Amino acid sequence: MKLSDIVYREDLYPRFEPNQAQIQKYSDSVEHLPPIKVNQSNILIDGFHRWKAFQLAGMTEIPHEVIETESEKELKQLAYRLNSNHGLQLSNDEKRRYAQEMFGDMTVKALGDVLGVSDKTIQRWTETQAKAAKEDRDRRIVDLYLKAWNTQQSIADILGVPQQTIADTVKDTEKRQMSDFGNAASRAWGS
Repeated sequence: MKLSDIVYREDLYPRFEPNQAQIQKYSDSVEHLPPIKVNQSNILIDGFHRWKAFQLAGMTEIPHEVIETESEKELKQLAYRLNSNHGLQLSNDEKRRYAQEMFGDMTVKALGDVLGVSDKTIQRWTETQAKAAKEDRDRRIVDLYLKAWNTQQSIADILGVPQQTIADTVKDTEKRQMSDFGNAASRAWGS
């Protein structure tokens, strides 16, 4: 493949900054480097440093493998997977950014598999997003529950969660409101 045919999309590639020392090192031994990976549209999936090394070495062609992708989301996921598990691996900050970006679109387990980190690490990295998502879900549950025509089961069906989640959220909300009411009454009466 001609180097000039490779399409580099910064928005789909996982690294913050290229490693110039690695590019220089690779350029001294381009004949021993594995092929880069591109999709059917020649978009670079894996091998940015190798691609740049071939350019630095004055080459015009580079060995490559084509991997069929169906979407940009799949392409980006593949780029992160490949750059997380071999060669010059992504930094934890780069992995964290992707985990936070994809939270809600992928399970914790799937994110851990893509990024080559534990589920616990993904949970720590996405703690803020998980809390915000739970608060948003709970707000939606209460809003739907306050509309008399919604049963707990219909809310569960709408939100795609177990009915017990609805029951627990309603119960917790009622407890909080009663506690808040009791505290306000105590302050009002000076007790």
